[in-house]
Amino acid sequence: MVNKILESSGFIRNKTYKQTRFIKPPNTTYIVYHDNYTTGGSDDLPLLKHRTITIELYEYTLDDEVVDRLENALNEYYPMMIDGWRKEERYWIDSENIYQTIYTFEYYEKRGE
Repeated sequence: MVNKILESSGFIRNKTYKQTRFIKPPNTTYIVYHDNYTTGGSDDLPLLKHRTITIELYEYTLDDEVVDRLENALNEYYPMMIDGWRKEERYWIDSENIYQTIYTFEYYEKRGE
């Protein structure tokens, strides 16, 4: 689901968004996301994954259009999320000369989906 959200927001896999980290970050607005999950199910079978997604949006200059596209994409997938998505306050990382905004959401994934 995270790839669909980010790609519909206009980000390109491995160019402007990537899982975990960029060794050399792009010179434009980009995203790094983290995908954590726990497994569970009945009859000792791991049939469900409870996923927690953290999206880190990095902006060299503030770009409300990018934020709007990302938040609209998150809203499209809202019905599949557990209690919707959360946004933290944007803050400045002085050592990197960049703004960061963190979004999180959770959802369940059935085995085989």
